[in-house]
Amino acid sequence: MLYLGYCTMLELAEMHRLCPGSKPLGVYQMEGYRLRFSAFHDALDQGSCDLEVAPGHRMWGLLYDMVDAEYDALDLMAGVDKGYLSRINITVTNDTGESRAATTYRSPNPGGPFSPTAAYTRPILAGARELGLAADYIGELEGIVAAAR
Repeated sequence: MLYLGYCTMLELAEMHRLCPGSKPLGVYQMEGYRLRFSAFHDALDQGSCDLEVAPGHRMWGLLYDMVDAEYDALDLMAGVDKGYLSRINITVTNDTGESRAATTYRSPNPGGPFSPTAAYTRPILAGARELGLAADYIGELEGIVAAAR
């Protein structure tokens, strides 16, 4: 199963801490979404990264080949069983134009904005820098993080 990490899983160390069998396949982009932070529908003081529909907008992530059991465990950590996030099917493209079918997470029922902690956002920004994502995209992420606090 292919999974696009666009948030805290941009950082290899964070992903390997949670899913040591995952294999990074490279940087890919998806179109039509923008990063946001959303509160959980029944726990407004808690939340996570989420995708906001944004036609024509591109965002980047790290594509992973996942071990099925680890992806199932990641579902539990993400609160899929509680309805906080759900897997969605997406198409991602790398810089050579290769497209692949993948999955990622999105909130099916966001409860409004969420203010993440610095510890939560650290791997997002560190991973984006580690991967050498475009400076304008890193700036966008920094702005989203700053606005959410």
